[in-house]
Amino acid sequence: MGATHRCIHHLRLLSEENGWSLFSKVVFARDGGHCPNKDLEVIGKEMVSQCRGLPLAIKIAGGMMVAKEKCADKWSQISKHLKQELATHNKDKVVFSTLGLSYEELPTHLKPCFLSLAMFQDTEILLHKMIHWWIGEGFIRERNGKTAYEVGEECINELLDRCLLIGSSKTLFQNKVFGCILHDMVRDMVIKIAREENFMCLDDKGRPSLCVQSRRGGILRSINLERFELNSKSLRTFVGMQIEDSVLKTLCQNMSQLKRLRHLICLKIENCRLKKLPNSITNLRKLLILRLYNWPNLRRLPPSITTLEQLNIMQIFGCDSLECMPKGFSNLHNLQIPWGFTPGSWGHKGECRVAELRHLNQLKILLIEIKSEDQIVGEELNILPQLLDLKIEVRNGSSELAGKINNWFSSLQQLQRLRLYGFQGVTTPTWLNPTSLPNLRNLAIVSQRDL
Repeated sequence: MGATHRCIHHLRLLSEENGWSLFSKVVFARDGGHCPNKDLEVIGKEMVSQCRGLPLAIKIAGGMMVAKEKCADKWSQISKHLKQELATHNKDKVVFSTLGLSYEELPTHLKPCFLSLAMFQDTEILLHKMIHWWIGEGFIRERNGKTAYEVGEECINELLDRCLLIGSSKTLFQNKVFGCILHDMVRDMVIKIAREENFMCLDDKGRPSLCVQSRRGGILRSINLERFELNSKSLRTFVGMQIEDSVLKTLCQNMSQLKRLRHLICLKIENCRLKKLPNSITNLRKLLILRLYNWPNLRRLPPSITTLEQLNIMQIFGCDSLECMPKGFSNLHNLQIPWGFTPGSWGHKGECRVAELRHLNQLKILLIEIKSEDQIVGEELNILPQLLDLKIEVRNGSSELAGKINNWFSSLQQLQRLRLYGFQGVTTPTWLNPTSLPNLRNLAIVSQRDL
């Protein structure tokens, strides 16, 4: 079946002048899009000319130069390399050639981060998911006093600056990108290189596939799991998202095989109807990241989860039936981000209270879910002075409960971001002034009726 002439989209090419303007806006964004050096302008215009008016090729070439030293010799060297790459290719291959060179010019630590984009098939990629993947794979680590997650955010910004990622949405408060998309040609290039370098198992359509040799496993859509068993000794990351019923049945059976995945570092499973995690999770001694999202039937986490001493990030979302966290969280000395922490009720043995978190010295970000008033006692809240980001979600809250929680904030002198959902306070809290929380930058207070 052919296309009529009127249905063919003819790509609009940029003039030399407009091409240079686009290139400058990318490379010299911090200088207002103006090139500060005549020699660099001459070389830059040569590179633009080699891109043959193709906007994406020009942006990729510009992004490649963003982090380069503003030195004529270095620029000239890259320009010659680009010219050699493009000399034998027709216009259809210009973008791919530019992308290939851009990948070659990436710093070593960014190359696996870039290739991991082949794992994500969503239209929009949520950046926190991508950063967690990088942490799980060991691509990024703590560095220069920054957490692995903060290092991951820096890597995201580098890929954005190089025009290999496109920011698609921003957070409400900090105007920071939290979602991104890939240009189709960039995605094609990522898949091509990932295959060539045996970075991961991909099927004929470029989708992640699971095999015994896999180090990275993802069920991003409906993939047949019947031929796959969780027995790969080298598997480091496993992600299950939007799992259909037929696939879920097999996954539930395989969950009992978690004990075999001793090298697993990242485990994420979303949209699951299981009522509990198997106790075999205690065998995942190297686990750094655990994310359970939308498990409506989950009531309790196994007590053995508190033996995962390497755990950095634990996210429990959309688990409406979850009653509380098991006692023993003080053992998780490396825990930095617990999202969805549900305290136990006062006087109940075997349940974790907020006060137990005082032993977690690396804790910087905390999201607490409160479902009843006896989960909070005012005297135990004078803890965690090192917190930078706190979110509290309250269900069926009262003004008395709001008063208990309000008394906590006076001790959080380092707090930069505070979000309160479901509060029923009737007066302005005493801490809402310039001196009580001197470092606070972002604040949201949402009452129960506004949820």
